[in-house]
Amino acid sequence: TLSHYEFSRHLLLLIKKWGRRSGVINSMDGLLASYALTVMCAHFLIKVGKLPKVSTLRSTDEPQLLPFFPEYRPLNDGKGLDVAELGFLTAAFFEYYGHIFDYEKNVVCTTNMNLLKKTMRWEKSPGLETGRPPFFEFAIKDPYGLDNIGRNLDREATEYVKDAHIVALKYILDERNDPEFTINNITQSPPRPQWKDRTLASRGIASSNCSPDQLEAHHMLKRMEFHERRKAMERFGQRTVRSTEQQRVVSSVANDVLGWIRGDDSQQ
Repeated sequence: TLSHYEFSRHLLLLIKKWGRRSGVINSMDGLLASYALTVMCAHFLIKVGKLPKVSTLRSTDEPQLLPFFPEYRPLNDGKGLDVAELGFLTAAFFEYYGHIFDYEKNVVCTTNMNLLKKTMRWEKSPGLETGRPPFFEFAIKDPYGLDNIGRNLDREATEYVKDAHIVALKYILDERNDPEFTINNITQSPPRPQWKDRTLASRGIASSNCSPDQLEAHHMLKRMEFHERRKAMERFGQRTVRSTEQQRVVSSVANDVLGWIRGDDSQQ
């Protein structure tokens, strides 16, 4: 679906970077998974007419048709990119999920733009009584099934996600005179709504095999391991980019030298 708008990946990468820095992407602590933000981005781009709706037939068949190792498509170099349009879409994305999308009634969906919780029978969150997922405070329909991939978010987490979009939009509008500075900040150290770290017990998560303190310690350890893995992946990506840039420089120099040698040979 994203391939229908060649710069959708640019927008998605920007939003995901913001999502990680703002804490919106943090499924371990009851917030969104990265995949959920991808579906939110696709839904938004369909809403504004940049992508076509996903047909229900394709959304059912596609997982089985995808190759096990799909062909990698390099990111468009952005030479034909309308920077103003991408900036507008970024602000519009934050506005949509901060002020327009109805979290109480609507479902984020890529096949039906007007899907309601009532239609999916997601009006009530059984998790509100037990304190444990599934919740339906933020409904995001899985494009490849009938699950709510936002089921991890209770009411407090949903409010945080909404508020994060609101403060991101406000920051962009306040700092719009310096777009480069704004984008760097929104992806590196974005403004964040107030959020209290909650224990597993306060989120209704318990285990019959260990005490709440032991479970909390195990969770903290897993969270540290997760963040360390993510940092390692980011460092690897940065090294790869630097290596690629160095290879381009070397290749350019080599081509210049070869061109000079060929030119010199032709004159002899």
